[in-house]
Amino acid sequence: MNNLFFNCDWGTSRFRLRLVDAESRKVLHEVRTDEGVSCLAAGDREVRAARFQQVLAEHVAEVGAVVDADVSRAPILVSGMASSTMGWRDLPYARLPFSLDGAGASRAVLDVRDARLTQPVVLFSGVRSDRDVMRGEETELMGLRVAAAHWFEQPEDVWVILPGTHSKHVRICGGTMTEFHTHMTGELYQLLSQQSSLRHPDRASVTAELLSSELPQWKEAFLSGVDLACAGSLSGQLFQVRTGQVLRGDSAVQSAAFLSGILIGDELRSLTLDRCPDGRIVLAAGGELSASYQLACEQLGISDRVAVIPPAEVALLSAWGQWTAWQALKVKGSC
Repeated sequence: MNNLFFNCDWGTSRFRLRLVDAESRKVLHEVRTDEGVSCLAAGDREVRAARFQQVLAEHVAEVGAVVDADVSRAPILVSGMASSTMGWRDLPYARLPFSLDGAGASRAVLDVRDARLTQPVVLFSGVRSDRDVMRGEETELMGLRVAAAHWFEQPEDVWVILPGTHSKHVRICGGTMTEFHTHMTGELYQLLSQQSSLRHPDRASVTAELLSSELPQWKEAFLSGVDLACAGSLSGQLFQVRTGQVLRGDSAVQSAAFLSGILIGDELRSLTLDRCPDGRIVLAAGGELSASYQLACEQLGISDRVAVIPPAEVALLSAWGQWTAWQALKVKGSC
């Protein structure tokens, strides 16, 4: 089966490995652990490389033991923080403009000394502008070009929103990334809700089920936060989370939703006012984030120009992007 490949995303705090059939576009098996780059980064380059190889080899063997297929020749395609200074091997960023056909991806075929890894292991690096960087999102964007090609082959600009810990707003023109900006929306939410004066005294009672856009109390508080963000002055608006707890007795769920609305509203406001006041927008978000961003777009009155990629498709964008880059490298004879 020549269309099998391993899609490996190595984040700062997480590791994900998936065996994918490129022909059927199905994930045959998936492994998720907390063996992120941060817990493997100690030691010099050789020690670190050996540690990364060991983790990868163990999980490749784990996948091989449960699937009815020979994975010994399936290429292992790695992206994310594994190419950073604290990762497996530090690779330089590719530069803008960056074509989403994968031909210009910064990459390296790694020298692997673990005998259990018999297939090529290819590490892809990120992309940089003069003022910003990304690692991992570039593979999602290459995958998005495959999943929604009609949005990206036209000469007009389209802005892509990739929500997450560090949300990206990416300008695409004719299949080429020309500009992007990072917003620390997810990280700010975690820090402010857990470690600042805005944290709710009863925050421990808030479960994932309670942070649902389908709950009236969550939705009302979230939209109030989006409205407040439209007034600008983020640092001033954020303290309203605290005053809501003190003066109105907002519950932990209401506080969390209100804070989320302020941060997401501020992020989208910067895009719709400064960079894309009337152009096309593509939202590629997973899970509940998709619902939250869609609600914020409705409240801001921009839903009619926002195309939403289904979360199930978003989950596979990294895989399709890596496969795109792998195929481009094979054509060039680089692998």
